Amino acid sequence: MRIGTVFGDYKVLTTEQFKQIERFANENNFERIIFSNPQRPQLLEPYLKNQPNYEISNTQVKGIKDLKIDQDPDILNGDFLKYPIAVRGLMIENNVYRDKIAFSLLKPKRIKHVACMTKLAVELAKAHKVDQNLAAIAGMFHDCTKRVESDQNRIVMEKYYPQYLSRNEATYHQYTGAIYLKYTLGYENEEVFTAIRHHVDGDDHHPLSLIIYLADKLDPSRDYDSSALIALALKDLEAAAIKERKNQLAYLQEQKVVK
Repeated sequence: MRIGTVFGDYKVLTTEQFKQIERFANENNFERIIFSNPQRPQLLEPYLKNQPNYEISNTQVKGIKDLKIDQDPDILNGDFLKYPIAVRGLMIENNVYRDKIAFSLLKPKRIKHVACMTKLAVELAKAHKVDQNLAAIAGMFHDCTKRVESDQNRIVMEKYYPQYLSRNEATYHQYTGAIYLKYTLGYENEEVFTAIRHHVDGDDHHPLSLIIYLADKLDPSRDYDSSALIALALKDLEAAAIKERKNQLAYLQEQKVVK
């Protein structure tokens, strides 16, 4: 049985809103709809009287183990936007097609990097007793707006981060990625957003931020040997980050990007 969960603290529930919910159920072939902890359940009762397959749950649904979307073929083609934004966030949180959603946002050549650096991020998180699920999410989505055209990223920057517009456009994706994850994918965790926002520069000292910065730079699939720094990072995140920042600066100076 496919079960759908409807989220929302309804202050008003109109007939049109209820029709939208019915369309959502029909389009996704849900046989049962659960309204999760509505603020005013009495607003729903008139609509549910003649709907035996609709019910109200008095407990807040925090997972989606009952939301049977794991057989949806459309997800394989990256069609995750058909799900309500709250469900998208839960899919990411609970690792339901998380990789399919993340990879659909990337150019094919970047998928290997994201998969490898995420694996390393989880290893570093485990070594330093940091939440491995948060590391996996930050890793999978750290480059989610990398392929977005620069003019579109600039529009987002102008709205949310105008103070950083003078920076190199190649760094924009660390800021716009966090915005996309929050407002389009419906995921909510400030630690993850912070880690993504600082993964280019490594200038935040929170353990998760250091992990994502180091995993991104030391990704074993890159064309240089990072094994020594990975070994150091498994023991000491700060020491590895300091060393990697020095390496970054030396490289940028060599390339005459900075003096």
